[in-house]
Amino acid sequence: MAAFKKHIGFFSTVIVLVLLAIAGLVFIFLAAGKSSGAADKLKKAETNLKSALALAPAPTPANVEASEANITELEQVLSSQVESTQGKSASILKQRPPTTGTNMYYDLLAYKNELDKDAKVMQPYASEETGVSVPENFDWGFSRFLQAGAGSPPPESAIPALFRQKVILNYLLRKLLATGPQSIVSVQREPVTVERPKDDSKGGGKGNKEDAKGDEFWMGKESAAIPGIVSTTAFRITFTGYTQNLRAFLKEIANFELPLVVRSVEVKPAEPTKTAAAKAKPDDIFAIFGGSPQAAETTDVIEKNQEPVVKSNISEFTIVIEYIEVTIKS
Repeated sequence: MAAFKKHIGFFSTVIVLVLLAIAGLVFIFLAAGKSSGAADKLKKAETNLKSALALAPAPTPANVEASEANITELEQVLSSQVESTQGKSASILKQRPPTTGTNMYYDLLAYKNELDKDAKVMQPYASEETGVSVPENFDWGFSRFLQAGAGSPPPESAIPALFRQKVILNYLLRKLLATGPQSIVSVQREPVTVERPKDDSKGGGKGNKEDAKGDEFWMGKESAAIPGIVSTTAFRITFTGYTQNLRAFLKEIANFELPLVVRSVEVKPAEPTKTAAAKAKPDDIFAIFGGSPQAAETTDVIEKNQEPVVKSNISEFTIVIEYIEVTIKS
């Protein structure tokens, strides 16, 4: 202790040097640990780089640029293919729809009046009479909005889809009328589904599927629609006429002016045209036994004037057609 007090400066210096040495050893240990961690990271990075370079093709700047150019080219090809599915006369559907429900109502009314007028002047195939027969107060697929006393303007949210349906139906019906059918029996379309307000008592957020009316129908599982890829709108048209009418109508659809696909065709005999059969006079009681003095004369009249019960081979055709729209995005 006396030595320490006598040489306090010396011992103080030694203590400081010892502490510095300890601190240096701690620093070296920590630095070595960090160096080891950095070395591990470097080794891992080198391994990842070698793995990436081993890919075929390797993600070099040149290959990345080539890949981007290839993606651009493929997007252009996809866009061209989607455009090719729109039909030869896609501009038909590029008309601007009305902006209000009232304007849409009058647009549908004009559509109805024009078809009524055209049907009256068309010449049915193999007929001497003028005019294609249609049901009384026929609304051509839009009775929901045009039916007398019950129709109402459509909601604005439904106008774009409704207008497109009108344009497509107008195209189809004019093609059909041009073939000269005997009559148009019915025209049906899929209802335009509109989202209801959340506070709607009929089910907020649900479509109007349960509200389909007489000239509306749902395609169901037979539809070609694929969510996110293909959307469709179905139409069902029933008319009477000859096989020539059906053949000519299907040929027009096959021209692919619009992307329309015939989903089904049903055929059944139309109501036959009946003629009045010749009858014996009521006061000739012997006619039923063939013993009347006028029997021979009556038979001659029947043979000359009687026509077949089925006057012609007119059939009733029901065709289901889907409008196809590819909705996949490039």
